[in-house]
Amino acid sequence: MRLLLKLLRPETVPSPNRKKIPFGTRLQLSLYRSCLKTLRRWYRKYAFSDSIVISGNPAIRICHEYRDTAFEAEIKRLRMSLPEGMLERSGASSSQPDKTKRRLYHGCFHFVDHFLMEINDQKISIDHGDGRSFVSTAKGRLKESDVTNLVAKYAFSGSLREDKNAGRKVESIKESIAGKDPPKGTMPEEPVKGTRPGRVTVPRKPGSLFGDDPLLGKTPEKPESPTSNPAPPIKNVEGVSIDESF
Repeated sequence: MRLLLKLLRPETVPSPNRKKIPFGTRLQLSLYRSCLKTLRRWYRKYAFSDSIVISGNPAIRICHEYRDTAFEAEIKRLRMSLPEGMLERSGASSSQPDKTKRRLYHGCFHFVDHFLMEINDQKISIDHGDGRSFVSTAKGRLKESDVTNLVAKYAFSGSLREDKNAGRKVESIKESIAGKDPPKGTMPEEPVKGTRPGRVTVPRKPGSLFGDDPLLGKTPEKPESPTSNPAPPIKNVEGVSIDESF
């Protein structure tokens, strides 16, 4: 099968809108697509891509894949990709039995076992394909099995970097909301005018998703106060009041 695929693989794939295609090219594409369809059916039985995401502090993401990315790219090049979709399960468990025990055409693929774990901005990856590799941006101690071992192993031990001031900041905010005195060395923020005491307000950031708002960041103009007419001057002449406003 590998030799047949190597002989039939076209260098360029004609556009589907092209009307006049030579007979030899059409026959070559038809045979090549038929081989890819057979391999695609068995590739679905071998390949997998699993991910686990746990939100919180720290946020954790784990990805484990067993794929042949070159074969997937060839499927896309020939416009033979299958639709990808996910089904929502009612619970947090699922199992599917393997209906066949055969492993046909497994040698036609070049699988790479890829494991990735992300904790905040730190990444740890393990690859098994052409050789094997362990890469970590987190500091720790790495142990590797000897070449004489029966099973290849990696053992890594490390620790997460924690913000020591994060806990103090959270406690300061909680105490300021509850009306207690903040700890020494920390000053409570002054409440913004026009807001109720005990309510935390988030300042609005300048700019918008689709461009800068010309009105954002400008304070509204104060309306002019109405001018009051001065009282008319009045004179008293020999006990008689005279209005001089006329």
